[in-house]
Amino acid sequence: MASASMMTELVKGKTASQAEALFDKFHHLVTDPDVDLLAAAVILMFVAINLRGAGKVAVVENVIVAVKLGFLVAFAAVGLAYLKPELLTPQDFPPGGAVLASIGVTFFAYEGFRVITNAAEDMPQPSKTLPRAIFAAILVVILLYVVLAVAVFGNLPVARVVEAKEYALAEAARPAFGATGFTVVAVMAMISTASAINAGLYAATNVTYQLAKDGELPQAFGRPIGRSREGLLISSAIIIVLVFAFDLGQIAVIGSVTVLLVHAVVHVGHLTRLRRETGASAVLLLLAVLANAAAVAFVASFEVGRRPGVLLYIAGFVAAGFVAELVLQRLRRRTIKARTPA
Repeated sequence: MASASMMTELVKGKTASQAEALFDKFHHLVTDPDVDLLAAAVILMFVAINLRGAGKVAVVENVIVAVKLGFLVAFAAVGLAYLKPELLTPQDFPPGGAVLASIGVTFFAYEGFRVITNAAEDMPQPSKTLPRAIFAAILVVILLYVVLAVAVFGNLPVARVVEAKEYALAEAARPAFGATGFTVVAVMAMISTASAINAGLYAATNVTYQLAKDGELPQAFGRPIGRSREGLLISSAIIIVLVFAFDLGQIAVIGSVTVLLVHAVVHVGHLTRLRRETGASAVLLLLAVLANAAAVAFVASFEVGRRPGVLLYIAGFVAAGFVAELVLQRLRRRTIKARTPA
């Protein structure tokens, strides 16, 4: 029995070493520009799908979501089965500030509920379907993320999770599945990212079309092309430029902080202009504003020492947005009509 166990461990070790060598070789072969080109190719592939209309987007999204959810549920179940409770003790946890800052970045993962709202015009009975879809999406993500977090930290020491960074989930699969598990999880992560790209392009197209229709963006964003709008092509071109300009960590922080800022502004507008019309709770809206502001502050304070340039980029994007708006108003001589009472 002992000899068989030792042999099994040797085989596992050899397989893991081979997998690591393969990934190292792949890492050396694929340079950053190559990765950017691959990312651009994936974006263009989903642009082609979006040009074929909402029906094709929905079909592709349903297939991808079914595959990734099925895998994540299976991974979580096996991860919990191999759980080591001693690894979940808080004594080795990172500093509280780092944890809170990571929560601000993690918020970006919940953005699916916002994407749902942009599909309102394409869904039956949106007044009933939309609220159910939003709450279902948030609850499923919360449940899945909590279980996955327990599975990851219950299989790997905190230091190893931090060291693995973006590959923490794949690394957590290694104790149960070996090198094969690492590879499969890495592939699933790419599929999951592709799903987010597909949904994000669809949402961006609907938003820019509505803004162009209301005169808040140039009319080019609203012109039809295929079964979509030209806003899809313009947004995709901007996204590809950003892919080549920033690395994955920078994109995650810029996206998360920008989304948090947008949410904070929306909540302020709701609180000050629309609350009487919607009947929303002033206390909850105020709490939402404060929570968004606090999340932005935590992320900013944490990133100052790690990526100070990212905060300057965010400030630059916000300033560029204001400048672009002023230029468009001057050149086009247009005015934005108020949609809410003063």
